[in-house]
Amino acid sequence: MNRWVLIVGLAFTLCPFFLLGQAPGEPLAPITEETWKMDLKAFAGNAPAVVLLDYGWASYSPVNNAFLTQYQYIKRIRIRSEEGLKHAKVSISFNTKEKRLAQISAATYSLNPEGKAIRFKVPKRAFKRIGDRTGIQTVTFTLPLVKVGSIIEYSYTFENRRQNEVEYWRFADTLPILHSEFQAFIPYALNIKRFTKGDMGKVKISSAPYTLNGGPSPGLSAIDRFNTYDRESRQAAFRFGQIESFVMDSIPPLEPEPFALDPDAYVTSVGFEFIQDRNNVRQSGTFDRWGELNKFVLKRQKPRKLKTPEGLIDKEYRGSASLPREGQIERIEEIYRQCKEYLTWNNEFSWRAKRLDKVWQSREGNSAELNLLLCFALREAGFDSHMVLVRTVDKGPVVPNYPNLQQFDHQIVAIDMIEQFLLLDLINETDAFNLLPPHDLNQLGLKTDPENPMWVSLRFQNPDIRYTYSRFTLSGGGRLTGEISIVNQKHSARQARQRINNLEGDLEAYFRKYQLIGMGDARFLESDIDNLDQPSEPLTAEASLTSKAFVEKAEDVIIIKPMMIKQLKENPFPVQDRSTPIDLLRPLRDSHLIGLRLPEGYTVAQLPQPIKVSLPNGAGTFIYNVMQNDNILHLSSSIFLNQTVFMPQEYGNLRKFFEYIVSKHDEDIVIIREEEEP
Repeated sequence: MNRWVLIVGLAFTLCPFFLLGQAPGEPLAPITEETWKMDLKAFAGNAPAVVLLDYGWASYSPVNNAFLTQYQYIKRIRIRSEEGLKHAKVSISFNTKEKRLAQISAATYSLNPEGKAIRFKVPKRAFKRIGDRTGIQTVTFTLPLVKVGSIIEYSYTFENRRQNEVEYWRFADTLPILHSEFQAFIPYALNIKRFTKGDMGKVKISSAPYTLNGGPSPGLSAIDRFNTYDRESRQAAFRFGQIESFVMDSIPPLEPEPFALDPDAYVTSVGFEFIQDRNNVRQSGTFDRWGELNKFVLKRQKPRKLKTPEGLIDKEYRGSASLPREGQIERIEEIYRQCKEYLTWNNEFSWRAKRLDKVWQSREGNSAELNLLLCFALREAGFDSHMVLVRTVDKGPVVPNYPNLQQFDHQIVAIDMIEQFLLLDLINETDAFNLLPPHDLNQLGLKTDPENPMWVSLRFQNPDIRYTYSRFTLSGGGRLTGEISIVNQKHSARQARQRINNLEGDLEAYFRKYQLIGMGDARFLESDIDNLDQPSEPLTAEASLTSKAFVEKAEDVIIIKPMMIKQLKENPFPVQDRSTPIDLLRPLRDSHLIGLRLPEGYTVAQLPQPIKVSLPNGAGTFIYNVMQNDNILHLSSSIFLNQTVFMPQEYGNLRKFFEYIVSKHDEDIVIIREEEEP
């Protein structure tokens, strides 16, 4: 996501540190001797470069009967090593359909042998622009004469008349930031809403009345006379308002963390968006309540308004909702596959749809159009189906307190199956009709319904479910012989099919690579698989084998690692702290049942103890049980994770949860030979 901010066009000189509390638009303090002498070691360690200043200013100004938004950005970086020289090459990308680059400048500051700061400005001809047919333009430039110890600084301003979605200022960079500051001038003439993401606890927030270009504020009562489209009055109305300031210091570098699907969605950020002006002129797609948005969408998506063609399904499918549940699922899958085979996606995600008769005729359309046709086809069959507004994963989570259609870029289908919803998406690269593709798994979607609109979970339908059954006999010589059966369901089945197909159907190779880790000496006796070509069914893989792995024998003592198939050897969350949320994407159900027959003449000297560990609020459970029945041991390990997103403050509990699992899976069974009676 680009680091742009909402701004009104105040000219900034290209010079450095903005003094906190200084009025916006005043000249910034120049680089001083103290700037060059700053000791950054304690803060930045060995970082190749440090952002000394990250500054943004935002506001709105009137243009005819609308208003103009400007985005200004100033960044100053100190180069600390040869590795940091790469930051002298800068590229800035933007959509020319939405933004115009109004200003850009850059300069290098270095000390000469006498210790005097010299400024090397980037000439205008050095800014190169490259565009493509989609309207994306990239401006590239290289700051001149940069060396270790130099300070580089660049500034650019965008102008924008479209306010389609929240633009955030991010308190983060891949480099450590000494000082990050964002200021926004909010004119009284507009209703502007603030949005935040991530942990705002360390951000200093302040606000104060302010008048652009100086002069006293007339107060809110005087603003009432500006409720007119008279140019002079509108110009004045945009001069008076509120300055909101956000400051954060000593920010560590943003580094990729495991299980962070979209770290940008959780970075500490603040943004503003226009809601309406004092004449009650609203931004398109913005509503006071989600219920109003629901009614708006339903009105636009009536079959008659969309000119939906009749006869989307064969007559034999009508009344399918009266069939037993198994028959209903079969009919739903048949209708889904017919639509998927007949229609082609044009590679455009959208919540909007045009005339569906033309889409049906051309057999091609955007994501909303294709799924609307599927929804209407299912309704013809008698199913209670509705559309669900979705924001795809790459766009970040939906802001729940902001009823705006621009948050969404996709629609899928929900069928009410009484006890739960069955979610379908024709934009699905896999053959499993009842699994949502990864781009849909963005936590929540809004089901549009004239009677009962609601938020629905987009992840409950795609859990990882695995049941592993192991039955082994241990010989007195320390050899294990037995069978393994692994039942994969839902997403786990989809993943297993992909892995087996990638190995060209080699089941033995699949077991060795993904299941029998640490059992390299395993000798297969036979193997089999069920439902490999049935993408909507569970996939079962079975094998019988023999091995001496996970067993140690020393004279009359045998030590066994019972979690030989599904042992969790390392904590997936090894670091002490976490700065971004963990996103596991899918709920997890992973159970392993083990039966172990001991050799004759041996008794158990040591067994793992049963344990149950639970995360707060039912987020997850680990259960480990052991039971002995004569010379047969029964062990079970079950890991259940119901919650898929864990915030940084929940990380400690999740990390400890997996520490218990790793520790328990590493415990031994010890058996000893019984002494023979004389």
